[in-house]
Amino acid sequence: LLPFLKSRKTLKKLNLACNHLDNGASGMLAAVLDNTCVEELNISRNSFSARGVNRILSSKNSRHLITLDVFDSCSMSERFELAEILGKFLGRGDISLKQLTFGCTRIDSRYVYGIDPDIMVIQSLRTNTTVENLVLPHLPCYHIRSISDKLTVAVTSLVCNTSSFEELCQSNHTLRKVSTISANPDPRE
Repeated sequence: LLPFLKSRKTLKKLNLACNHLDNGASGMLAAVLDNTCVEELNISRNSFSARGVNRILSSKNSRHLITLDVFDSCSMSERFELAEILGKFLGRGDISLKQLTFGCTRIDSRYVYGIDPDIMVIQSLRTNTTVENLVLPHLPCYHIRSISDKLTVAVTSLVCNTSSFEELCQSNHTLRKVSTISANPDPRE
C-alpha cells in the first residue's frame, strides 16, 4: 500500500480511521506525507503513541493539512504528551490547518483530570491564525459539571478574553465554530 500511496502525488484526502495502525505505520505515513500534499488526514481511532503522531505531524508536507482528525488516536496515558505535540504543531507559522478534531472518549469520572490535555490544546490555539473549526468529543461524562465548566471557560477565554482590553485584542479572532462529535460515530463515512 505504501508504494501506491507514495506514487499518488495528487492525493488530497486520506482517511485511515479505525485501521488498528500503530507506531510502525506512523513512519510509513510520514513518508507518504513527505511525498504528497494531503489536505485532509484522518488518523482517528488507531493505536499510535504520541511519538507516532509527532512523527506524522513532523513530516515535510504536514503544513499542507487543512483538516486533521486525531480523535482517540493515542492511549489515555499519553494524552498530555499528545497535547504538547498538537500545541507545537498549532504554533507553527507555516501550517494551513482550518479544522482540528481531537479528544478522547476514554475519559470517565474516575479520571477527573482527563479533560486537562484538551484544555492545553484549546489554549495553544490562542496564537494560531488558521484554525476556524474545532471539534471536541461529546462524551457521556460531560454531564459532570466541573468538566463542562472547564471546557467552557477554556473556549470562552480563547475567543473572548475580557479580563483586560489587551487580552481582548489578543484573543483568537480566527476560530469560528466549536462543535462536538459523537463518541461513537463511524469515521469512515
